[in-house]
Amino acid sequence: MKGRCRIHRVKDGIFLVDAANQRPVAALDMEIRDGDRLWRVTTAADGRIPVNGPGLLGLTHPGSEFYEPCGAVTMIPAARAHQNRFSWKWLGLVAGLGLILIALFPVARTRWRRFGKAKKEEPPEEAPEVEFNPPASRTFVPWRKAGFHGQVQVWESGLPLAGVEIRYLEHSVPGRTETDGEGRFFLPSTAVEIAFGRDGYHPVRVPRPRGQILVRMMSLPVRALWLLRQICRNYDRQRYAKLSPRQALSARIPPPEVIGRLERLAYARETPEPGEIERMEAALTPESEEPT
Repeated sequence: MKGRCRIHRVKDGIFLVDAANQRPVAALDMEIRDGDRLWRVTTAADGRIPVNGPGLLGLTHPGSEFYEPCGAVTMIPAARAHQNRFSWKWLGLVAGLGLILIALFPVARTRWRRFGKAKKEEPPEEAPEVEFNPPASRTFVPWRKAGFHGQVQVWESGLPLAGVEIRYLEHSVPGRTETDGEGRFFLPSTAVEIAFGRDGYHPVRVPRPRGQILVRMMSLPVRALWLLRQICRNYDRQRYAKLSPRQALSARIPPPEVIGRLERLAYARETPEPGEIERMEAALTPESEEPT
């Protein structure tokens, strides 16, 4: 005949005891349910049930060779187990986190200096879309993967651009990655024919990377204005920076239909057809004026 057990809660914890003689019952399986979570534990030698709070927990013994099933529902308050106790474990954890932060501070400061603060002003129109910088000197680590590090920024603001799709070829095999939340990316050392793309931005292509790569991507309205400035500069180098699309039309800078279209793309936020701006650049911008 099987005995009966019950769950007994006292100040020091929760125990499984024999219902007849109140003796602790050790090494019995228990099921603990917290909402949708369910896990299994075993009672300790003193009958203690190891629980993790806080929360409303359902404690159940599913039954065994010597005891029938039993159960109870109990509320575990926050910070019950360690109230008014000093724990050296937490002191060591806090000290370890402090040492990690101290060790990472020089790295964070170096990255801050490398990329600088977000630019408040629009860059000069001659600012290239792609810049290559010498690779940062690093301590040799055998398991570190060789390759190219870089960052993608918004051309007009200097802010990092996340979620940029990057496609490349590695030994004629297509590869793909994308920028993280800080606009950073990593490419294999053998990557070539790299293409950066994101909806709403002018694509950028890099045939062969080197060093550290800084990519500036223009939004499509800004790209339309940029192309208008190139057309005006080719026509009147002294006044190109001061001309708006309407002023360019009034100055009879050809071709007027292209300038009118660029005005709608820049200010009316019309979506260009795939490759439309690129075709305008190829037809109107000399090779020497095209961005790198």
